[in-house]
Amino acid sequence: MVTLAKSFLRSIAQRWWWLVTGIVGGGQAVSSLVGITPQIPWFVGVSVFLVCLLIASFLAYCDLFVALQLQKEGGNRKSIVLTRPKKRLGADHNIALWEITQRMETIHGHSDIEGMRADLKDGVLLSDIMNGNCSRCFKPRNEQGDIVL
Repeated sequence: MVTLAKSFLRSIAQRWWWLVTGIVGGGQAVSSLVGITPQIPWFVGVSVFLVCLLIASFLAYCDLFVALQLQKEGGNRKSIVLTRPKKRLGADHNIALWEITQRMETIHGHSDIEGMRADLKDGVLLSDIMNGNCSRCFKPRNEQGDIVL
């Protein structure tokens, strides 16, 4: 538990340093380009310090949470798989899905629009969508001899 707290505090300090030096360095670069040396009030300095500390704490907490989840699951940091956010389907995808499901109903007996929509949102290409299994009957969507796409 002590090493966990140490790594958490070290992570906060490291991230805080990156944020503060980035903000201060960026401010100095802009002021040198403009040629003005502004007098910064103390409350702006304290605000930068506290906001950077808050952001650094949040980022360190997120890292700690991921590390604890991986430790609980028995994985290591390198084995984490980042998931892409689910995307919204456009009109072209919905039209193609409707045509596929109409054809699938005549060939397969029922449509699997929900399963295909979920596959598309998970990043499966439209051309590969028929290679999966039906979410209703768990049979292949495109059986031998079926020409759906």
